[in-house]
Amino acid sequence: MENTVEMTPLQRQVMDHLNEHDVFCRDNGIQLAAVSDTRAVAKVTVAPHLLNASGVVQGGAIFALCDLAYAGVANSGNERTVAQNASISYLRPGTGSELVATAKLLHRGRRTAVIAVEVVNETGKLVAAATITGCPLGIPLLPEGQI
Repeated sequence: MENTVEMTPLQRQVMDHLNEHDVFCRDNGIQLAAVSDTRAVAKVTVAPHLLNASGVVQGGAIFALCDLAYAGVANSGNERTVAQNASISYLRPGTGSELVATAKLLHRGRRTAVIAVEVVNETGKLVAAATITGCPLGIPLLPEGQI
């Protein structure tokens, strides 16, 4: 899924809302690039403030990238969904100029949403894999009147 993916107007609004209002991600250059009912893509340009003492992208920054991609899928229908459990495996150092997280919906029910996320570097090598379980809250993500 790339930036050119067809998004519904609602999915574009969800993406724009998350990009604007997730202050941590916004301030660290982590942005959603595409959102659909079953997939989302988030990207970050590697910058010095994201590096740890070993000179690679800090694990928390990689997790935040996964979390934003998860949020894109989980909230794509405008139902506020929050993470309740997450597991991540770091498979190789986060290096290079850009990291891309692709989230894929595995299950969506009334009480849970399970989403798998893979992070790759610019050469396509797998950097991290995560599974995030969320809880739909039954309330809209977007403020009333914004849709």
